Amino acid sequence: MALSKIDTAAIATDAIEAAQLKSDAIAVGDLPTGSIIQVTQGTIKTDNFSVTSATFTDSGLEVSITPTSTSSKILVQFTGCIRVYNTSGQNAYAYWRIYRKIGSGSYARLDLHQFTHRILDYGNSGAISDIPMHCQYLDDPSTTSAVSYKLYAYLGAGSALEMNPDGSDESYAFAMEVVG
Repeated sequence: MALSKIDTAAIATDAIEAAQLKSDAIAVGDLPTGSIIQVTQGTIKTDNFSVTSATFTDSGLEVSITPTSTSSKILVQFTGCIRVYNTSGQNAYAYWRIYRKIGSGSYARLDLHQFTHRILDYGNSGAISDIPMHCQYLDDPSTTSAVSYKLYAYLGAGSALEMNPDGSDESYAFAMEVVG
């Protein structure tokens, strides 16, 4: 049978509607590696979160997803605005880490992934730094059970670290299933 080619420029924008496609027209198994097949949005956080001690603390950002295949990867990301400051010294820094729970298990640190936010004021009169945060990790959980991710924060030095420091900021958690 000869292969026919259709000039896509000749197809009207609204010629094919989603309702005309069969629900099983494209199977997940037919998609190439790296295709996004599922997206979930977790927490949308608008309140201020603050840590003033050297203890890893749950930030309140969380997202869960249930992979459809054990070969799938999960791209998890946390986005928002963060601040670290020191009101009386020159050095302030914080660590942000992703923790994961599979099924009914408990949360554990995900690999060695860590995001560090630091400010150093050479005048020693205090320092503050607000930056956008975009922390992400491509995980390989090898499961079809629900997988949950949380973002934890730790103050290494300084007066405090904050998420959504101005009261009008927002932070988000997303997870995407990627064909493996």
